[in-house]
Amino acid sequence: MFVADADNDRIQYFTASGSFQGKWGKNGKGNGEFVSPVSVEMSPDGKRAYVGDEWNFRIQYFKKRH
Repeated sequence: MFVADADNDRIQYFTASGSFQGKWGKNGKGNGEFVSPVSVEMSPDGKRAYVGDEWNFRIQYFKKRH
C-alpha cells in the first residue's frame, strides 16, 4: 500500500497489515522530488505508481523495482 505524505514531500509504503516498508522522494522540483504530493495510484498491472504532485503542477510516474 502506498500513501502520499504531503507534509513531508514523500511517498511511504506499507504491507497490507500496516507495517512500514520504506519511503521515497524529497522536497524539490526534479524527478522523484515533490512539493505536497496529494495522491498515489498504481497501474492496473501493478508495475507503475502515479503520483499527483500538487505544487509542482504535474503527475510523475515511477516503475516498480523488483
